[in-house]
Amino acid sequence: MESDSETHPPHHAALIAVVCLGPFVVGLLFAVPPFLQQLTVLRKWPAADARVIHSQVVPLHTDSGQMLYDTLLVLSYQVGGRPYVSSVGSLHQSTSYKRKKKQADRFAPGSHTEVRYNPSDPRDRSHTGRLQRALLRGADLHQWCGGDLRFVGAIVFPAGPAEA
Repeated sequence: MESDSETHPPHHAALIAVVCLGPFVVGLLFAVPPFLQQLTVLRKWPAADARVIHSQVVPLHTDSGQMLYDTLLVLSYQVGGRPYVSSVGSLHQSTSYKRKKKQADRFAPGSHTEVRYNPSDPRDRSHTGRLQRALLRGADLHQWCGGDLRFVGAIVFPAGPAEA
């Protein structure tokens, strides 16, 4: 009877973990600059109360033919008594219409949300509603990491009947 260490030597597990975590690290490197930009916006740009004029789910067609969906909000706000109207999309697109519809429904026309605007040019704004703040707080970090770790675990410790 072969032991587990003979069928799956420990160095293979470490190699597989490194290979699987590589894409996670690369993804993290791509995610850091936008994260830092949004953190700067949250800390340094003034806030204004914005009224939602319109919210909808927008279908997007990729070059590969895949269908993605995004949430589009049209917001009105005032800075120094001067009115501004702008549209803003969500932080990411999704293949799930249902998920984006739920997000759009949270911003019903007539409701209020917060925008941050560039004090040098109030037309330059960033929507910093509940979703964006939750992402920046890392509320979903456990889900992102958990998916990668489950993937690594499935490779390193494959499920299946033990051989006798």
